[in-house]
Amino acid sequence: MTASETAAADARFRAWMRDNLHRAAAHFGLIEADEPVFGWRFRSIGTVADGPDGR
Repeated sequence: MTASETAAADARFRAWMRDNLHRAAAHFGLIEADEPVFGWRFRSIGTVADGPDGR
């Protein structure tokens, strides 16, 4: 796999992870309050969220 192919695959995976984060926030009735942060090698993603009980 070339470097450009790896970069494209990483970009698709990051987009997929962001979609999962948005879906999870909506499921729990939360609003994302900051930019998502990725963990080691894009294996996790997180952000600050606001909900009915606060942050």
